[in-house]
Amino acid sequence: MGWIHVALGIVACLLLYTSGKWVAFWAAVIVLVGLFWTYGVMHNYATESAKRRSTFRGGFYDFTERDIDVVPDSIARLNLILAITSFGLLVYGVYTKFWS
Repeated sequence: MGWIHVALGIVACLLLYTSGKWVAFWAAVIVLVGLFWTYGVMHNYATESAKRRSTFRGGFYDFTERDIDVVPDSIARLNLILAITSFGLLVYGVYTKFWS
């Protein structure tokens, strides 16, 4: 889904680490690793598809809709689930840090 979810996962890890919620912190670390991995896999699929185009310039986001459709749905679904989980952990981290 993108770098924004990885960044939010990092913030969630930092908030949970400083609040001392160790189980939630390690869960956030695992989710963050999963987010980063799935984002990389999706990007690799799209890049390999884009390299077959004659108009590919080599840019980091030089993808067409056809290139993105090559990404397996299972990886995209896993990334979405991890992103939602990361957001939930971020909300929990904000709550534990500032309101409990």
